[in-house]
Amino acid sequence: MRGILRGGHGKRLNKRKHIRQQAGWTSSLRSSPVLRALYRHRGFSLNFNDQSFNDLDNLAVQRLIFEDGDELTSILKGHLFIEKALEAAIATKLPNPKVFFKKRRTFELKLDLANAMDLLDHNLFSAIKAANNIRNNYSHNDGYSVALSELNSLKYNWSSLQKEAFNGACQNGTGEAVKISMLFLCWAVINLVAEPI
Repeated sequence: MRGILRGGHGKRLNKRKHIRQQAGWTSSLRSSPVLRALYRHRGFSLNFNDQSFNDLDNLAVQRLIFEDGDELTSILKGHLFIEKALEAAIATKLPNPKVFFKKRRTFELKLDLANAMDLLDHNLFSAIKAANNIRNNYSHNDGYSVALSELNSLKYNWSSLQKEAFNGACQNGTGEAVKISMLFLCWAVINLVAEPI
């Protein structure tokens, strides 16, 4: 992610920390046992309900920023992260979540259920729905490529620093803008399953 969150080679982590601190979040990226396990496993098989806010934050940053990938990869990884967070949030509110999750459920059904359970405010629901629409456009429209204007629909309660980071990412291309906008949406969704420390 050249130039988006860093001024030089060593400043990327400090800028990310600065964004997190502005939002009231702090974490230690390298010391997380969850992240170390994910470096080895590279998947989302962990239980989101058992993870701390910082572990989920680190997972989102690892998957969306530090791993290589194009805009489609970032959309898919962010979409999967959001889906797992929705599942965890729903599971905490259902008396018997295994009954609901014993069958495969669509992302849209999970999103609608979370909305019906009043787990999401309208703006977050709309931003997640927009991310799902972008993901579906990639899946069903050959040659589709997300436009920067579409990424505006992913914005959810962004701070001025997040807006500044997004604008810088846009100058570096759509792929960079997708990474940062999906990361910020994942950060918003983390609040559904974990409280900041």
